[in-house]
Amino acid sequence: MEIKGYKDFYKQDKLSIYNMDNMELMKQIPDKYFDLAIVDPPYNISCGSSTKIKKKDLEWDSKPPTKEYFLELIRISENQIIWGGNYMSLNIPFNSTHSIIWNKENGNSFASDCEIAFTSYKKNTTKMFNLFWIGNMMKSYEKPLIHPTQKPISLYSWILEKYAKEGMKIFDSHLGSGSNAIACHYAKMEFIGCELDSDYYNDSVKRIRENTRQLSLLNLE
Repeated sequence: MEIKGYKDFYKQDKLSIYNMDNMELMKQIPDKYFDLAIVDPPYNISCGSSTKIKKKDLEWDSKPPTKEYFLELIRISENQIIWGGNYMSLNIPFNSTHSIIWNKENGNSFASDCEIAFTSYKKNTTKMFNLFWIGNMMKSYEKPLIHPTQKPISLYSWILEKYAKEGMKIFDSHLGSGSNAIACHYAKMEFIGCELDSDYYNDSVKRIRENTRQLSLLNLE
């Protein structure tokens, strides 16, 4: 599939990463091309960061996805997992009856205790993933922290284990730190993702290269 209009492009094995606007990319995707979209769009809650990462203009978090974005997302994918769906439910054109909760096990911290993902799956159930996560207090293999809302690779690996299988096509409209792409590489799944911000794009590609290189070295041992 040929994609046009990107500023930069990275390809490795089954991963394809584009530095471009997600709406421009999705317009070029056939109906129901992806088996699953796992996305983490801006929550519109004025997210900042207490961690020592690159300070950037955080206006991106004040621009949540529109209804048109979600209609396109649903058009190109069979199923959707949408992080922060509880903050943007008015624009999501379906009622989520099955949610995913990431319990951060923060204890007495002032940080959020959990994050919620809405899904398109028609199940009246909730699944929970438990992993301690406060700012830059993370497992060494999850570093470096390159994005204010970075999620752990292990979270995406757990999602893929529960909701996908080898050979599926996965889409991510807001690549961010690249954790989703790395998990898909580990799981041998075809992945297409995009990131509008060039700095985050470059940082995520670097992180993807480093993590996949480490996996390749382990496979050689």
